[in-house]
Amino acid sequence: MNNASKEDVVALVRASSYASDFEAIFGAGSLDDAEIAYDLIADAIAAFERTETFSPFSSKFDQVQNGTILFTLAEARGERLFNGKAQCILCHNTVDIDEQLFSDFEFRNIGVPANPTLITILGPFIDNGRGDVTGRARDNGRFRTPTLRNIAITAPYMHNGVFTSLTEVVEFYNTRDTTFPDPPEVSDNVDDFASIGELGLTNNEIADIVEFLETLSDQ
Repeated sequence: MNNASKEDVVALVRASSYASDFEAIFGAGSLDDAEIAYDLIADAIAAFERTETFSPFSSKFDQVQNGTILFTLAEARGERLFNGKAQCILCHNTVDIDEQLFSDFEFRNIGVPANPTLITILGPFIDNGRGDVTGRARDNGRFRTPTLRNIAITAPYMHNGVFTSLTEVVEFYNTRDTTFPDPPEVSDNVDDFASIGELGLTNNEIADIVEFLETLSDQ
């Protein structure tokens, strides 16, 4: 990370102890041309990230699905809320594959507020998300729905790290359109979801949802 150029990345691999292994896989001289080698390095990293090292599916949730253990009462209540009253499942659901990744991988602007800490460090700045990629104003503020796998151990939350706990995240979804104090960072095209903003969750229900989310961490 944070290498200055493709050439720097390739030079590090070329000087590494596994350079010969790399060439054994991709062919002699595969590290000679920086442009070609850089793409091959990306292919190698992608292959590694597709292994079970990154997706063991060993969480308590998975064990419950396999019938080997049971949720606690709070976790079970949280799952019911996740799939029902809280409506999390409308976006955090993966279909047409064997494993549940808890994302539909769509882009949305859910009205996340700006992170004042980032403004203090970087100065005035608006992250337009998908809009910065497409150049279309209607995409400003839209970010891809993230997976919830291992969510309990990957704070802070949202694209800008504005929330430090899962409780804060659920409270945002619960009160965005009622008593939540901070305006959206990008307000022009916030998606109007019935599933966000006025859920009517109690503090106990929020706690139960967090209990369920904590079961999604791999063991």
